[in-house]
Amino acid sequence: MNNITQLLESISRNEFTLEEVLENITEQDLNLILNSNFKNTQNNLLLAKGDPINPGDVSGYLITNRQLANRLFEEANKRKTTINTIYSPAKSDITDFSNIRQSVGFFTELKGRTTFCSLQASSEGKPTIGNVSFKRDMSRKTLVNTYKFLDGSTIEVKSQTSSIIFNNNHIVKEGDIISISGQHGKIYKGYIKNDISKISKVYSILSLVLIEFQTGSSYNSITDTPTYIYNQNFLLDTVNSDMFKGFQKLLKYCYNKTTLKIYSTSHTPETLAYSGLIASDIYCKNNEIIISQRKEDFGLGLLRDERIWDSLDEIDLLRLVFLGEKIYKERYQTIKMQYVNTLSNKLFNVIKMGTGSIAVIRLLCMPLTMLFNKNFNIKQFCDKYFLDIEHVQSKIVSLSGEKEVYHGFRGVRVTVHRRDIAELWCESVIKASLRAYNQGKLDKLQILLSMVTLPQEISSFIKVLNNTIAKFDASHIFSGVSIMIETAGSYILIEDFMKIHEDNINLNGLLFGGNDFTAACLNMNRSDSASTIIPTYIQEGLFKSSPFKSLNTQLVGKAIIDILEKVNNTENHLLGLGGEIAGDWNTVQWLVQNCTHKGLNYISTPPNRMIYSLIASAKATCNKGINKSVIT
Repeated sequence: MNNITQLLESISRNEFTLEEVLENITEQDLNLILNSNFKNTQNNLLLAKGDPINPGDVSGYLITNRQLANRLFEEANKRKTTINTIYSPAKSDITDFSNIRQSVGFFTELKGRTTFCSLQASSEGKPTIGNVSFKRDMSRKTLVNTYKFLDGSTIEVKSQTSSIIFNNNHIVKEGDIISISGQHGKIYKGYIKNDISKISKVYSILSLVLIEFQTGSSYNSITDTPTYIYNQNFLLDTVNSDMFKGFQKLLKYCYNKTTLKIYSTSHTPETLAYSGLIASDIYCKNNEIIISQRKEDFGLGLLRDERIWDSLDEIDLLRLVFLGEKIYKERYQTIKMQYVNTLSNKLFNVIKMGTGSIAVIRLLCMPLTMLFNKNFNIKQFCDKYFLDIEHVQSKIVSLSGEKEVYHGFRGVRVTVHRRDIAELWCESVIKASLRAYNQGKLDKLQILLSMVTLPQEISSFIKVLNNTIAKFDASHIFSGVSIMIETAGSYILIEDFMKIHEDNINLNGLLFGGNDFTAACLNMNRSDSASTIIPTYIQEGLFKSSPFKSLNTQLVGKAIIDILEKVNNTENHLLGLGGEIAGDWNTVQWLVQNCTHKGLNYISTPPNRMIYSLIASAKATCNKGINKSVIT
């Protein structure tokens, strides 16, 4: 397949059968049409090479200073424009989420591909590189730099800036232009022209159009929105092209063939809108773009609560809830009300974009060391909220002193200790879901519980959930409860879990956690093993690739099959695999060949990997000769 664009055009003209195309298409072909790619890198100095995490080639200002990033994005929002920045903070945590979302790319020296902020960047679809070798000059010199926005306007900013010293001794100062290739893991000095994916650009523009349509009360149709009007010519030309028509035919064919539902892991309005468009018919009629979503093909497979908190005030609110009533005393009642209003509004703003056939929302699963890390300014926080610093300091030590972040105090373990948090969370989710249901944007709600080890943890939470459902008369929107399979306990006691029946609520779903279940099965820390164990295991042939990139079928895959056989999914429960690993081409094909006939029926993956997963799944289904009607 020499030219994927020409092939798509041939599909539109019926010169090739879709069967022939699906048989021959590769992941590399999709990279060429779904990502931005540099035209020529020969004239640019190669600064470093790291591990590619998420593809795409972009250029922008190097920004390492969180406050500087905040200033630039605030100014861009005021001017109603954007600015291209490549973000690389020295010590990243939840407070970096907003900056990651607004940057065009992200890189880090951290080696684990599933580290906290690398995971956020890749799930946002940003070109992402990890394990880049460099040193940071943290002298923080005060400099004045000029930055240019995409509308052509500029701003001079005086700030404390640092530099990055790469292994070849080349120094890049904060505010310099660099270019990164997420597909090849390379970082270059200076600007490089790239070829933008027209297909992805259509989806990105229409995502913004749908968001504007949702928020603009005066709009009569999507064609009246500002973004549509500004991009009308490009949209009409591209959607009318044989290339785009051929691509649409290919996607629809794959949806009809696949035995796995391809659901979205989303936590912003933009990513959910983008996901929904993938499962839509997009075409021109009477010189207008028409979008017709196929709800049966689409679902919100995983909304991770902890990933939607981004503004500093919102994050402080989350901190206050975890600190609890003893710290905030009589003012805590106000904090609880603020939490419910904030979370329910944030959830609604996402799910109102349309969740298709299902919305799976996961219980807050925040590692508390990401809320109260070493950089957290306790004095500033206490001054802001008039708190006793000694009491707060003592509470933070008890909450966030864990050495093992991902196997610690999060998920249902928090709600066992703090029934009030369980109550607040359930109320927030039910309120948001009812609003979305009443507007026709949500059909069914599925609650997903993480860090499950004992059946008693589930029973405890379900009692709270059932009371909340009754309080708001919400049984008509409720589908059931799923659990994450990510601990040894959930694996060993799976048959006991599936017998849980509390207050008319059944446990009727499982989601294998791609990262944490792998860590549990291999007994490897997902961050540390990237530099200590995995490289040698790959070199010696024990692993074909990182088990956090592509499913380790020898052990993790065997455990998945074992659980599926024990569950015996005769009732068509919601059984899936989640996380970034679910977007891996080889993983998806293995699942189709080995797990779909045993009851696995969906995967949930970030929007930028949905098309890869869909085509890989359909290809494996056809190669295996599976009859979809028999499976479903």
